[in-house]
Amino acid sequence: MNIVTTAEIRDLEVEARHQGLNEDDLINRAGLLIASYSSKRLESSESVVILVGSGNNGSDGIVAALHLRRLGHEVLIYLCNARLSCDLYLKQARETGANIIDGVLDKERVKLTCYVKFSTLVIDAVIGTGHSRPLSAETRSIFDVVRQQQLINQRLWIIAIDVPSGLNADTGAMDVGSLHADVTITLGYPKRGLFLLPGAELSNQLLLGKIGLERTALHMKTPTLLTSKWVQKHLPVRSRFATKRSYGRVLVVAGSREYPGAAYLASMGAARTGAGFVTLITSPDVQQVLASKLVEITHLIPPENGKERFGSGTGPWIRQQMKTYDALVIGCGLGRSTEAQTVVRETLLTAHSESKPTVIDADALNTLALTPEWWKRIPKQVVLTPHSREMSRLLGVSLQHVEESRWEIALEAARRWGVVILLKGPFSVIASPSGELRITPFANPALATAGTGDVLAGVVGSLLARNLSPLDAASIGAAIHGVAGELLQEDFGDQGALATDLLARLPVAIGALETAWPLKELKEASFLHPLASQNKNPPMCVH
Repeated sequence: MNIVTTAEIRDLEVEARHQGLNEDDLINRAGLLIASYSSKRLESSESVVILVGSGNNGSDGIVAALHLRRLGHEVLIYLCNARLSCDLYLKQARETGANIIDGVLDKERVKLTCYVKFSTLVIDAVIGTGHSRPLSAETRSIFDVVRQQQLINQRLWIIAIDVPSGLNADTGAMDVGSLHADVTITLGYPKRGLFLLPGAELSNQLLLGKIGLERTALHMKTPTLLTSKWVQKHLPVRSRFATKRSYGRVLVVAGSREYPGAAYLASMGAARTGAGFVTLITSPDVQQVLASKLVEITHLIPPENGKERFGSGTGPWIRQQMKTYDALVIGCGLGRSTEAQTVVRETLLTAHSESKPTVIDADALNTLALTPEWWKRIPKQVVLTPHSREMSRLLGVSLQHVEESRWEIALEAARRWGVVILLKGPFSVIASPSGELRITPFANPALATAGTGDVLAGVVGSLLARNLSPLDAASIGAAIHGVAGELLQEDFGDQGALATDLLARLPVAIGALETAWPLKELKEASFLHPLASQNKNPPMCVH
């Protein structure tokens, strides 16, 4: 599913007109869909306030108001800005006796306060994707009324049409006066700004409203949003006649005295995602701790090397073991000791014939960050899984710079280093050396706990071992991990869940990809459009 800019949406609307789908069609379909969704979540006696702006976003809101009135709801159309004198939508609303208040005449917001106080739903149809300047003082005062009433009435919820007003649909920048939406129904295609901070925080839930634009063709290369359908299509099917060797052998190099749990989580992440055979290599003292806990995982003990069993000389031995494995996961909880760094460099950065698909995570990334021009020596078929701070170390730039330009930075790094980047965080970013950019729809506070990244490394390693490309393994791995997080949140809420709780939900997540996917699609509604006259060439209008 393509993620678009406002300019790309305008191009799509032009092409839609060439195909016979005019502006009225799009507005009617949008308003119809908003009303259909809203009515299913309202009791028959509950009231709605629709905040209407001067543009097409406001027209969507007026059409939604007409439908909601037909369904028996008391609806207030509150005009936040002046609309054109020949506005057909507003004219029809007046002709049907709709309750309309001009915000200019309600300077103290007394009427608005009264209506919002006794309403269940407020629909933000003020600006939409056209935001390019700060919200006006008048609009802010209107939004302030709604915010104040939310503090009093916990049942009051807010739907934003397309994007919350005040959000820059291209950059994710937001006005401080913007109204936080419980649900944003983005129309046609998802917009970039909905997945970029800080504006992404303005919506609790995103829904995609299909209004016909998706049937027009995009002629530009855009980032794509992962969908459950795509993941299901590309996830390898398991045969009932297979054996454990059919689903890949994963070698995990992880753990240290400080972080023994990381080795457990990465190994079990691979096993719970369906790897047929998982083996752990760690320092002997950590192996002794984990041997009785990781009963389904096999262990390889590094040979004696002077006084150490894990340090200089271990790397060549690991490369020798890799010959019988399909994928390598390295770095989770290895620590930053000299010995650990030596193991990473000897395993990854030495010329050798055995180059297997590899996930490089955590302390292995930190070792790379300390190694000049490491990308010139890295093996092929590699997935790097940094969070933002690790990415800042790899690039030698500030954390703020990474956070402000996650998509661009991931894409440029993938091209420069010739690896797939899975930049973790809310709406994780997957970038390939060929310039493909994929975004996940997951932003889940339940995953903001130590160890979930180690689980993800194991998940991706398991998929690499099943002969998926690094790009697809990273994408599908992030999706399975994200859905498991959604299931975890259902059981535990936003806080208190542990990374070990995530493990048991991985196999369940594979079967729940569609039902637990956070971005749902709303289909076009079926009852009659309220605007009978379809004007392909509307007259020139003046205020």
